[in-house]
Amino acid sequence: MDICISTNRHCNLHCIYCFERNRSDEVFDIDKCSKNLKNLLKSEPVKQHTVKLHGGEPFLVFSKIKKFCEDTWSVYPNVIFRATTNGTLIHGDIQTWLKRNEDRFKIKLSIDGCKEAQDINRPNSYNLIDIPFFSTELQGVVVNLTITHKTLHLLCKSVTFLHLSGFKEIRPNFQELADWDKFENFKEFYNQLVQLKSFYLLNPQYKVCKLFDIHFERVKDDSEFYYPCTIGSKLAFDIVCEKSYPCHWFFENVVDNHILSQIEKENFSNPVLLLSKECRECSFANICHTCYIANYIKRGSVKLRDKGMCKLQKIQFCVVAEYQSKLNQIYSESISHIEKDLIILRKEVDMLLDFKSAAIMDDR
Repeated sequence: MDICISTNRHCNLHCIYCFERNRSDEVFDIDKCSKNLKNLLKSEPVKQHTVKLHGGEPFLVFSKIKKFCEDTWSVYPNVIFRATTNGTLIHGDIQTWLKRNEDRFKIKLSIDGCKEAQDINRPNSYNLIDIPFFSTELQGVVVNLTITHKTLHLLCKSVTFLHLSGFKEIRPNFQELADWDKFENFKEFYNQLVQLKSFYLLNPQYKVCKLFDIHFERVKDDSEFYYPCTIGSKLAFDIVCEKSYPCHWFFENVVDNHILSQIEKENFSNPVLLLSKECRECSFANICHTCYIANYIKRGSVKLRDKGMCKLQKIQFCVVAEYQSKLNQIYSESISHIEKDLIILRKEVDMLLDFKSAAIMDDR
């Protein structure tokens, strides 16, 4: 179970892709949450619990978070807290507190790459972030990078910037609830991935970003079907509402009550039941990412995946397979069992990108 706390519903930025609704001045009640958390920890005795703090921007209410965490640690010192932040408020005393507690308070930093990309997606915010603190001083920081239509052409520049800045865990994600099903997006994404492929081949010292971390060994693995996210394998328990959800996207500050009442009827216990007929016939369904609630919001069914995202991922699989085959023998063996499927996929991608020859992929 993921234990989640909605700390607040306001934010100091206005990101162009924000999916949260109902911004307000509502803030979590420390005493109520502390009581509920301790009761929950008492009823589920495990060695270590993780509690996720969700905003808004959580560090707008840092004084409350600090008191809540320290009160919890006084009774349960092994509890790990995690928070996603835009980083703009983390200076001075907050940095000191985070550094002192870096083993039990983990940060996920939402930063969209280089200055140009960051200020497009999150206007006038780049200079407010102390990047060296997150990249080199604070340990274990994970970076969330959101790709939008306006920053897709900066993807390689942004990822390499984050690597060179010292970040080790970089997770680019496409903006959800956006229309990606356009030729110019496919062509640009391909060009950006090819540039990234060259960067990683020339700089093997860097851990590849999430886009290049594809588990091809899962393709055609009939023994298990892998969820594209944690939905179905975990519950997100919101202490504030005292209610469990399939994931934090179901929280009331994200979706309205009508959609929530409908989608909660879905059976998320078996990922195969969440596949459309078309997806079940795809060889790569076991490594394909989707967001079920975004599917429902946009298309009225958790099974109906984004066609644009489907095509983008096919491009991704082709480029990453080429990267892995060139990297070393171990990776090459991980894709040898799907070589025929990759040949078919390469031809499909070549047609999608309007390449004249299906063999062009072999020369990259």
